[in-house]
Amino acid sequence: TTDLPVFSLVTDPANFFSDTSGIYVIGTNGIIANCSTGPRNWNQDWERPVSLEFFEFDKSLTFKVNTGVKINGGCSRLYPEKSLAFFFRGEYGNDKLRYRLFNDIPVYEYNNFILRSSGQDWWRTMFRDAMVQTLVEQGMKLDYQDYRPSILFINGEYWGIHNIREKLNEHYVFYHHGVDKDNIDLIEISKGTVANSGDVVAYNEMINFLSTKNMAYLPNYEYIKSIVDMDEYIDYQIAQIYAANGDWPGSNMKLWRERTAGSKWRWMIYDLDFTFGGNAQGVATTNTLAQATATNGPDWPNPPWSTLMLRKLLDNPDFKNEFIQRFAAHVNTTFEPNHVLAVIDSMAGNIAPEIPRHKERWPQSISFGNSWQELIDLMRNFAVDRPENTRGHFYSKFGISGSSSLVISRNNPDWGKVFTNTVEVKNNGSTNVFFKDIPIHIKALPMPGYRFVQWQGISNSTSPEIFVVLNSNSTLTAVFEPAELTITSIVINEINYKSSAVFDTEDWVEFYNPDNNAVDISGWKFVDDNIANQFTFPGGTILGADDYLVLCRDTVKFKLLYPNQNKILGNLSFGL
Repeated sequence: TTDLPVFSLVTDPANFFSDTSGIYVIGTNGIIANCSTGPRNWNQDWERPVSLEFFEFDKSLTFKVNTGVKINGGCSRLYPEKSLAFFFRGEYGNDKLRYRLFNDIPVYEYNNFILRSSGQDWWRTMFRDAMVQTLVEQGMKLDYQDYRPSILFINGEYWGIHNIREKLNEHYVFYHHGVDKDNIDLIEISKGTVANSGDVVAYNEMINFLSTKNMAYLPNYEYIKSIVDMDEYIDYQIAQIYAANGDWPGSNMKLWRERTAGSKWRWMIYDLDFTFGGNAQGVATTNTLAQATATNGPDWPNPPWSTLMLRKLLDNPDFKNEFIQRFAAHVNTTFEPNHVLAVIDSMAGNIAPEIPRHKERWPQSISFGNSWQELIDLMRNFAVDRPENTRGHFYSKFGISGSSSLVISRNNPDWGKVFTNTVEVKNNGSTNVFFKDIPIHIKALPMPGYRFVQWQGISNSTSPEIFVVLNSNSTLTAVFEPAELTITSIVINEINYKSSAVFDTEDWVEFYNPDNNAVDISGWKFVDDNIANQFTFPGGTILGADDYLVLCRDTVKFKLLYPNQNKILGNLSFGL
């Protein structure tokens, strides 16, 4: 009786609870690690075989697999409820989990995943890290861990709320980016620097360059831009600083790069349990900007080596200006208080019916306050109070005289979009607060079938990309208009060939009719260089006005991965 999806784990009880071999207990064969004061079995890197079943919201059994499981996490292993990491290996009979755990990402198989007990937030809300990562997902360019809440049974006994999470490792890089998992450097910074995949050679070279070169000198900065995805790096720093991570930057940082010429370092965000008021180091008034740029911080959480990169890059005026106004842009959108409050309330509502049962199972959980709602209100208050506090931190750090507001509008929201410092302004006519006397990078992007005409307000430029500087409250409107249709015949709009192994739809092409009239394409032929390879469109095939049609090599494979696309034809007897 639950509103959440359910995992059922079955195993020999000794695998979890034996003093000599159980992975879930203090036991008698442990080691000292992960904040423990004595040897603990749960600190061992032991993997045990289990059978795992998963029941979706509608109570349907969607998979039953044999897999291996380990205790996951660091200091949170000390807590009564522990996080579990599942590993799919051929020796268990299932080399992968072939199931779409998260509907909002196109990943259909997993080498591993986590049932997370919410880490340090186990004492508070059970969803803080997932909430902040959801905000990141909605507005930033970063690798994050997707999330769904679930409950777990172990050998038939209720085991409470566990959050389904992706594991940030080489398999994540493969499934999300199509990059060979054996050809990456994946660096983890956790009170030190280690390579989870590859090695630290290229990372150390980058840090050495930063530490010995002047970033205000343009060629040096251009070199760093050539090896660092600067948009991701800036978004990563903003997310951590705004959310007030009290366990960062000397811990909880991951970055990766493909080991090929021209590749760039990219950032992963995780373990945000100490953000949004999650501990005394991460409250709404905490000056995390000062912490992230300190030259003399303690060994934890911000030793000088952990702040070096941001400090050096801030020596470059272009980086500094972009960092400052991008921060303002994210406060206006990604972290806009009403938006954040809506996300908090929605995610709390998803698990609210399960909280009493979870609390009965684990009395210590959700105990760092008088009630669960009181602990949620700490996050809600942070969402409201944080913007003004962080602006004050930026005034002090960079000598900024204050902020001004810019009301940004579009004459028709359906005709185009507006971006400020790469961040989309989603609400038409919204009031956006930016720092004074620092350039704001603004871009208009017309939708297909429309064109940008000009700006009105603080700028009258006809260029879709402008820079403006505020010293008082102002307005800016992007004017779009319908573009004259220059092509009215049917076009091949999209081509897919050589699909990724992790998203194999087989080959297909998409046709688009840009005209205002439907076209009968019965009898049309699609051919390749070999005239024997052809597909004839069947009788009665009509391509509607301003409509699309997909021609597939394999309609079954295509529908599996695009279940909501119904305007398809097939099957081609030849590939592209």
